[in-house]
Amino acid sequence: MDVVTYAFVKGLAANIEPGYTYKGSVSAITDLPESATKGDLYTVDGVQYVYDGSDWVNIETGVAITEGQIDALFT
Repeated sequence: MDVVTYAFVKGLAANIEPGYTYKGSVSAITDLPESATKGDLYTVDGVQYVYDGSDWVNIETGVAITEGQIDALFT
């Protein structure tokens, strides 16, 4: 478990940085909520993703995961 995830699990941090609000963790990228608010942050398998208003972005790499990419996992 990385340091950021550990801090959230232990309740040591409310936000990863200004503008991001930690909302919890989910089991898979496909479990990220569709009705997110800009700045919502979730942990998926030890990786943090933030909603930028239109896409979920891996904050460690800056790579967005689009709804189309998520849908493609199931077709």
